[in-house]
Amino acid sequence: MKKLKILALDSEGGHGGSSRSLFTTLKNLNKNSIELCVICKKESWIKSAYQKQGIKCLIFKNIPTFTCVPKISRNIYNLFKFIIFLWPKSYYFRLELKKISKNFSIIHFNHINQFLIAIWLKKNNPKIKISIHIRTTPKESIFSKLQYKIVYKNFKNLVFITENEYHHFKKLSGAHKLKKNIIFNSVESNSYRKNKYAYIKNKNKNKLILGSISNYSYFRGTDRIMQILAILPKNILSEIHVVIAGDIKISRTTKKILNLSKDVTCLKSYAKSLGLQNNFTFLGHINDPDNLIIHLNLIIKLTRENNPWGRDIIESMYYGIPVLSIGTYDFFIKNNISGILLSHYNKNIIAKIISKFIKNPTLLEEMGIEAKKEIYTHCNAKKNSKTIKAFWKKCKKF
Repeated sequence: MKKLKILALDSEGGHGGSSRSLFTTLKNLNKNSIELCVICKKESWIKSAYQKQGIKCLIFKNIPTFTCVPKISRNIYNLFKFIIFLWPKSYYFRLELKKISKNFSIIHFNHINQFLIAIWLKKNNPKIKISIHIRTTPKESIFSKLQYKIVYKNFKNLVFITENEYHHFKKLSGAHKLKKNIIFNSVESNSYRKNKYAYIKNKNKNKLILGSISNYSYFRGTDRIMQILAILPKNILSEIHVVIAGDIKISRTTKKILNLSKDVTCLKSYAKSLGLQNNFTFLGHINDPDNLIIHLNLIIKLTRENNPWGRDIIESMYYGIPVLSIGTYDFFIKNNISGILLSHYNKNIIAKIISKFIKNPTLLEEMGIEAKKEIYTHCNAKKNSKTIKAFWKKCKKF
């Protein structure tokens, strides 16, 4: 029996949730029946991690990507940049991809931001089998609708990380017949250095330690944590410490929206401007969030995108750390059972909830137990790897 040969393209290269999810999935596949190769955009810890699993990993820094953003003018700029700079720069990568791809059964694009290179590859080899992982729910706009319509017209082997991505894609693309291939992101224990971030807990003994694990953008809403702490009474504030892991730069557009002063350039300076610098630890981007999560009491994800799911949430719940988030999708977070899920943002309500946890920390422990159960059921790495292998087999057949 011939091995199934998969070439996966990862535009994050270990620098984000989609990259970590792909790694966990491929790691748990039976290598006796499947041959794997990954092309990453960035050289990082991920290359050696793949090699340890017997998976070939190639680095090509010029993988061209295009991401739809809410602002139309920014999309026009990104498209111009893609056409003028990114696409010509990717010439040698495209030549290599065209040559390499001939040796594989399926080419799996791990993010929809790679859709233009996927279309190019298909035009150069119409017989090639391509699958695309849909991991985001971009704001509805002319650009996002056009992107989804193009993807739907050209590709039928699509896989979604939750029902939300599926229904959002269906709505924006106008798709009538869309296969419901839903495979949740997989999680497993990778805490090799459990004491790496223990100093944070040791420095803040008996305090409620909140965490945010996400590269900052306006829509991810990490700035809201500062807004909440700013209204807390001093006696409550002294009992709280917040750890921010991820890029913290604030864009000029976001500064205008939030009406921030010129001195505020990042979340760290924003916290300082509110007199909260002693309540925060900023770690920057980290490659091992699970080593940090185990030292936290609560993850806060105050998204402006109504998306209370994602790798930061499922990893935290896997380790028994409940999440406080905003949205209506309650598949993972069950309000007041496995975490706190609010339908909309209200800083006064959230401040009261945090105060309640300080007075009664056992509530978090009880929620953590339920959170762990949820993720063990739905995000089992071995089970999900078998599911995606079956999906790829169908792609090859049809």
